[in-house]
Order: sequence, then C-alpha cells, then structure tokens
Amino acid sequence: MSVKDSMTMAALLLLAEQVGHSQTEIVVRFRDFLNELSKSGVTECDLNQPMNVTYRMPSGFAKKAMVGGETFLIVFAYLGKRDGVIIQARRCDDLTSIYEFPASVAENALEGYQDIVDQFVQTYGLTGDTDSTVIEARKEAQRIEDEAHQAALLESRMQDRRFGSW
Repeated sequence: MSVKDSMTMAALLLLAEQVGHSQTEIVVRFRDFLNELSKSGVTECDLNQPMNVTYRMPSGFAKKAMVGGETFLIVFAYLGKRDGVIIQARRCDDLTSIYEFPASVAENALEGYQDIVDQFVQTYGLTGDTDSTVIEARKEAQRIEDEAHQAALLESRMQDRRFGSW
C-alpha cells in the first residue's frame, strides 16, 4: 500500500463495519497494536506544524502551544465521544505527560502516523483484494465529513442575525 493509497482512520472504521466488525473492536485492536509497537519505540512521530495540543493534567485537560518539530511516541488509542478515534502520545523528552490528538488531526500533523496506520492495515489484512471496498469506504467517509461540514455551516448561518431562520 503506497502513501497515496493510505487509509484514514475514518475510512478504516467504515471498512471494518462493512466486513462485519464493530468500531470499538477495531479501535481496541489498534490500541493493542500501538501498545506492542510502542514497547519497541517504533511509534515515534514528529509534529510537523505549530499547533495547540490537548494534554492531560491531574485535574482535567488543557491546551499547550507547540512550535513543531517535537517528537512524540504514540502509545494508545480510544474511541472518543465527539472526535472519533483519539490518539494518545507522550513527548519523547518528557514521558510523563500524555498528549491527545483526534485521529483526523494526527493524520496531517504527525509525520509518520500514517505509516503506523498503514502498517496496522497490512497487519490486520485489509490489503490486496479489498481495494474497491477501501475506495468505497474512503468515499463514504468523505461524504460524511462533507455533510457534517455543511450542517455546521448551515447552523452558523441560522445563528447569524443577517440571515435568520425564515
């Protein structure tokens, strides 16, 4: 599977449902896969852009500004309530703090994350003759994202006093 043919986590979850697996089951398998890889330190990814990153504190969550170039070790994944799959990572120079990225953000912001997803897809056996299913899953994932974007845009317009809800 080439980088051009990389599968997003959203497409992977849709594909899993099409072949009869639950999203939770796939995320648990991905979590276990990350756990095994992180023991050998091969889940290192570099933040390729400045951004505010969510990190866990004893009292909850906070945002921390990153300049880019920081190296993270991806250690865990879970299915969040709002953002779908959440990737947890530790900074390689500070292994005590846990940072969280929605998978859709990690795909663009963490250099090397997509290679880990591709490796998971190959290990899980979703390559080869499933190309048409992968393409359909990608299209469906894109359609869902587009619908969510349009719904959010409509909602913001409805709240705008210049447009109103006439």
